[in-house]
Amino acid sequence: MRAWSTAERSREAGRRSSSKHDDGALLKRSSSKKLAPATPIIPFRESKLTRILAESLTGGSFCIMLACIIANDALLGQTEGTLGYASDARRIKQVVRRNKRLERAEKVQREVRLARPCRPCPR
Repeated sequence: MRAWSTAERSREAGRRSSSKHDDGALLKRSSSKKLAPATPIIPFRESKLTRILAESLTGGSFCIMLACIIANDALLGQTEGTLGYASDARRIKQVVRRNKRLERAEKVQREVRLARPCRPCPR
């Protein structure tokens, strides 16, 4: 395992911070009741996590998000940020929709059943 230089650590911390900021901004936009006219589109492509969660956050499926915190004075700022993030995620309201692919598959299966009479399978 190679030791990271200070510059590499700094760049990695910046990427993580930017990603957390993008995720938080997405949750804030998703949890607000009405999107501002200047931001009608929710930016799912801004980070890997939001791309992974895009279907869950738009109502295609159920999503459970866990917020892990530690009761330690030294980590108070991170705990506060995590609770804010969880609060924004909690305000997202989902309306689960039926998957259109499943509807089409069921329609095709129904048409196949109606097109041919049912016969017992030969043994």
